[in-house]
Amino acid sequence: MSTRPLADEVDAVERKLRAWIFDLPDQLREMREETQDEYCPCDMSFDFTPESLSGLEEWLLAEYETGGRVKLDFRPARWAAYYLGEVLLSVAGGSWGWSRRPAKAAPGRQPVICPDPALDQSPIPLLKLLERATARRTGRVFTDEVDRLRAEVAERRRQDPSWSPAVRPHPVQQRQLDEVAAGQAELDVWLAARAEAFDGWARETGRPESWDFTLDSLDALEGLVRSRYAGPEEVSAARTGPFVQGAVWYIGEVMCRNARAAEWRYEARAEAPDDTTLPLFGPGDRSSVLDSPNVSQPSLREGGRLYPLGALNTLFWEHDELDEPMDAHLRDVLDGFAR
Repeated sequence: MSTRPLADEVDAVERKLRAWIFDLPDQLREMREETQDEYCPCDMSFDFTPESLSGLEEWLLAEYETGGRVKLDFRPARWAAYYLGEVLLSVAGGSWGWSRRPAKAAPGRQPVICPDPALDQSPIPLLKLLERATARRTGRVFTDEVDRLRAEVAERRRQDPSWSPAVRPHPVQQRQLDEVAAGQAELDVWLAARAEAFDGWARETGRPESWDFTLDSLDALEGLVRSRYAGPEEVSAARTGPFVQGAVWYIGEVMCRNARAAEWRYEARAEAPDDTTLPLFGPGDRSSVLDSPNVSQPSLREGGRLYPLGALNTLFWEHDELDEPMDAHLRDVLDGFAR
């Protein structure tokens, strides 16, 4: 019997899981913005504690007022699966996975949580939990699952007090961590050089009194950028020059000083075909910002992420990627960040 169909199925499952993991930060960020909106009908504490799951279930039931099949293509269901999965990982350790075959009474292939192997537990199908919650409407399905896992963890710790559940990052997440670690030395050198050059950069702008690292000060910087450049192509052409370099650093510093847990990051990506690492502000496609530093909130699952160089480029955009009209301003760089 040929093993090709089975191999194809495994490959398809892994592709789904990799795409799911890759989208996790953006999806949680969108969910945070939605659930923390003043018009949201439910009071959900977005802190990834087991106690927050009662609010999550209340929010999900509000989205499924009349029940119905839970599907990942409905944003609230997708967001709830991401959030619930992250909380279950914090309780039982383990890793994200993807079910390979539809199970009875489960809504088909779906993301699962694979608890720490020491617990000897079956993968937890997340859509099945969501569907159970919307069908039973008790408001306790998620917390009951946490209580069950906590009991398993407590029993395992009774047997071995030195053991604790451990979360295993997916290879996609590990690669991102490795890229950051590889770029740290370059980033440190760049940050030190820019900090040392800041006083001179401030004087050369002709407005040294303006740069107090507040969001309001970004209006002055935006005015300078718009007066010097006619479009993103000119910004890209000047990106290694002292003014743009200083502007990139200043924007990032404003972000780091005004957003919770924000910090500089640089992913030193390996590029095909020779798999060499892309250097910081290296040669190559100057329309890209991927070889420049970004500011993110890596300690927050739903944290924001933005490239200051990209913020300079988008000042000149009239439409976004979806061809919607846009009016970009530097003072908006923290939109999407946890504050």
